[in-house]
Parts: sequence; C-alpha cells; structure tokens
Amino acid sequence: MLDAHRVAGRLWQGSFPPPGPFLSGRVDMLVLCAQELQPHQSAFPGVRVVHAPFSDHGDPPTREELMIARQAATKVRAALDVGMSVLVTCHLGLNRSGLVSALSMMLPHGPRWIVDDTPACLRSSEAIALVRRARGERALGNPYFCRVLAKHDGLCSARPNTLRTGGLFL
Repeated sequence: MLDAHRVAGRLWQGSFPPPGPFLSGRVDMLVLCAQELQPHQSAFPGVRVVHAPFSDHGDPPTREELMIARQAATKVRAALDVGMSVLVTCHLGLNRSGLVSALSMMLPHGPRWIVDDTPACLRSSEAIALVRRARGERALGNPYFCRVLAKHDGLCSARPNTLRTGGLFL
C-alpha cells in the first residue's frame, strides 16, 4: 500500500514506497530523501529514481544537506515543468520530503513549462500550507526546515545566476 498524497498538480508526497513495479505507470519520477532508505534504482522498475539522501536529526541542516535538498527540488521542478508526475518521499513523508516538495513549488517554472496546476513561485507560507493540507499538520514540523524555506522566499525575483548556481540562503 502506498502512503502518499497529492500536494498540487502532478506533485505527490509520501512515505517510503514498497519496492517493486507498483509505482510504474503511476509516477514518472521518485525522489528518495530518507538518508537511511536509498535502494538501487532497480528496486523501482519503470520509474526514474532521484537519490537525495539527507538527515532529519533535529539539528539545523548542514550546507551539504541543503545543497542536496535544493538540487532535488530543482529536479522536481524540471520534471513537473515537462509534465511528469513526481512522488517525493522520506521515511514518514513529513519533513525531508516536505522540504523538497515545498522548495520545488517556490522555484520558477522552467523554459519548457507545460500548463499545469502545479504552482511555482510560491512564498514559503503558501508552499508549507499546501504540504500540510496534503500530509497533515505534522508535516514540516521540523522548525529548521521551515526556516530554510522562509529564507528562500523571493526565489522567483532572485537574480537568474543565483538560481543556476544553486545558491543557498543559510
């Protein structure tokens, strides 16, 4: 059984899915954010797997963890922009997956945008609200992740060079 909810448009968020062909034909891309759950791509046949392992240990994320989350969000945004459906997961589908999902909705549409109801250029409060509406009030309960999102407000008005280099606001 899959524990996942539609956040918006083609963006889904949930807990770690069971390995096997179950996701094939249901989602195009699977993002694995749980550091402790990183099986090989072959565990999910027919689905593009993005490995984005980072921790939700209760401390502020490291610079490396922030970069991993930002790179994953950029891949999610790019996939959504070409009409792919994306499932972002972590162990419980609440915090790490919530950070990547919310951040992907805060990024601007890419140049090959397909009209879709997956939002872009949201403020952190809007993105957090969508994640919580989908996954419940416990979603994005990690205050450090919420602070990271708040510091990324205004990504759509940032200089394009900042977005391309993956600049992070700490």
